[in-house]
Amino acid sequence: MTSTDRLDPRYVAGSRIRCHLEPHDVALILVNVSRNGFLVRSPMKSRTGDVHRFRFIVESERDAIFILAARVVHCAESVANNVTQYLTSLEFVDTSSPVCQRAIAHLVTVASN
Repeated sequence: MTSTDRLDPRYVAGSRIRCHLEPHDVALILVNVSRNGFLVRSPMKSRTGDVHRFRFIVESERDAIFILAARVVHCAESVANNVTQYLTSLEFVDTSSPVCQRAIAHLVTVASN
């Protein structure tokens, strides 16, 4: 699937949503999010096909915390100012669960507003 084939739009995450790789609490920069997945900037390289758990923290009057699993779709190295980071595309797994669907919908709603 190419970027022009995407069914759901991606929304810039902004500063209200934080993302951490579990269980080691590695802070990631959430670049964008959609109903199908998300893009992060990570200090660690990931292998395509691996499934990881991510903790999302949505800052608001009542902070919301979600743990969601996602599969690595693509990982590309990026070097800027002699710092290596990895742009990692992920797709949500277990999306048939109503709890996961609500969590993903909340992330997308926050990012799109």
